[in-house]
Amino acid sequence: MSVEQKLWFEKYRPKNIDEIIVPERIKTELVGYITKNDIPNLLLYGTGGIGKTSSAKVIIKSLDMDFIEINGSIDTSIEVVRDKIIKFASTNSLLNSDQMKCVFVTEADGFSEQAKNSMKNIIEKFAGNIRFIFDTNYVDKLSQPIRSRCVEIDFNPTKDEYADLMRQLLGRCCNILEENGIVYQKKDIANLIKTRFPDMRKIMNDLQKGSVSGEFILGNDSPEELFEALISAMKTRKYDEVREVVKNIADPESVYIRMYNRIDDIIERASLPQAILIIGEWQHRTKSCVSPEITLLAALTDMLSKEIKFK
Repeated sequence: MSVEQKLWFEKYRPKNIDEIIVPERIKTELVGYITKNDIPNLLLYGTGGIGKTSSAKVIIKSLDMDFIEINGSIDTSIEVVRDKIIKFASTNSLLNSDQMKCVFVTEADGFSEQAKNSMKNIIEKFAGNIRFIFDTNYVDKLSQPIRSRCVEIDFNPTKDEYADLMRQLLGRCCNILEENGIVYQKKDIANLIKTRFPDMRKIMNDLQKGSVSGEFILGNDSPEELFEALISAMKTRKYDEVREVVKNIADPESVYIRMYNRIDDIIERASLPQAILIIGEWQHRTKSCVSPEITLLAALTDMLSKEIKFK
């Protein structure tokens, strides 16, 4: 695959610490590790597309570490731990015999329970020459023995961090479009970011998808428009309309995050505690559901049955 055919999310993945778009508190911490030329075992967690993998790869590259990458959702068994991790950990680095090596485990929550349990001893056994970086969307699914042996970094931005990150992302998107000769309206890019943030992977994918004609076109059925239609239907308690809108939502899981981020604007104050409990409960359930669409509809039905008041 040529560079031109690559997904933009991969083509424009950050190559150094300055290019990473993450909260400043995280960037400062990562710069500190790079400056000291060493890292502790790290556990990076947060929602998908938020910069965990990019940050891990920048750290590994900046420290010039020999590494292997394992996908915990694919290589789930204890045999992977024995055959891949232990074999790699037991040999000297090909790059520098004195240099720390790294085992980078993506989607670490996907490991089998046996594999998770075996990691405790492996982390301790090879502490002299191996660093582990785990990344996961669901930190609560990792065992406490793994978590206690890592420095945890929460990549989920706070509301106070949103504005700065979105501004940086707007600049990045505009630069990419200009590099590719794409005609665009800045307000359309801002609307795309507003509807998809903080999932930078989805933003990049939608940016590329909307640019195929040589001019960026924001889809008419944007997530923000669907979300507004959903809230309007919930406010008027028109259940048939709620069901119709849910059918058209491409990413049902994103609704929980969007609703929580805007909860003060869309939910009456008296209903906030109950609404937050419902969002948290159903967001957790969707991690193991068969149909995210049905699960979202069930969550919205729960809100209506509990008389959640929308503004």
